[in-house]
Amino acid sequence: MKITTKIFTVTLMSFVFALASCSKDGEDGDIGPQGEIGETGPQGEQGVKGDKGDQGDPGTANVMYSDWLDQDFSYLDGARNKSMKVDESRLTRDFLNNGGIVLAFYRSSSNTVYQLPLVYDFASFAVRRSFIAIHFLDRGEIRFNADSLDDTDLSDYELTGSSIGEPQYRYVMIPGGINISGRSEQPNYKKMSYDEIVAYFDLEY
Repeated sequence: MKITTKIFTVTLMSFVFALASCSKDGEDGDIGPQGEIGETGPQGEQGVKGDKGDQGDPGTANVMYSDWLDQDFSYLDGARNKSMKVDESRLTRDFLNNGGIVLAFYRSSSNTVYQLPLVYDFASFAVRRSFIAIHFLDRGEIRFNADSLDDTDLSDYELTGSSIGEPQYRYVMIPGGINISGRSEQPNYKKMSYDEIVAYFDLEY
């Protein structure tokens, strides 16, 4: 009876020792094969559409223009030659060298608008209205001129016309290389009427 008990006890202790040795010192087995990729899940619902963005600036945003300026020939007030001067800081050397264009317009006392230069040649008188855009070292100037073409002094009627209103001048400055969206080619601005220029560049009348 004692012998049997000892044998059983020794056998049990040997089994426990072997089990402990395997759990601590045994080598890891090989990694098993990768499982199959699962099916793709259903697509999520589309998000809410965002608000529409603000409209961008038109392609003519860089076009500059003056207000209508009352005729004032105080810069040069000769009998046969008159001149009106306007200082313009935006008329720079870079503007001119990069192909910038200056257009000028004359609005008569009867509210008719003409692009300059303009010649009135009638039996009783002849007068030329013109303009020039000049850049000096420190400033830019635009001058509006009225000159007699028949060797007679300029009369008040030649200068002001009817008494309906006062003559006025305006200029438009178009930077070189300006791109008008949707326009395939650039027109000849100097052959366009004032209304066409206003519509083309979306200017205030």
